[in-house]
Amino acid sequence: MKLLKIAVALFSFLAINTYAQPSATQNPPSAEAQFNSLDKNGDGTLSLPEAKSGGMSETTFKKIDADGNGAVSKQEFIKAHTIQGGGRM
Repeated sequence: MKLLKIAVALFSFLAINTYAQPSATQNPPSAEAQFNSLDKNGDGTLSLPEAKSGGMSETTFKKIDADGNGAVSKQEFIKAHTIQGGGRM
């Protein structure tokens, strides 16, 4: 009986970890897709509240806002995404 419990626990652990791991064929969302998901009002720029709602810090927002106008354009976002290496911002 103890062996059965261990086998079930091990199987459950492996199943959960296998499911939770992204497959090697999954690509992270593109910079444009990330930008579009953050741009809630669809105006083509990210405001600080929009960026924060997606988990971006104010410091990161200010670094990405290259022209300092208080909004991150799609071009600024994509450039920063490319420099960062394509990961989630």
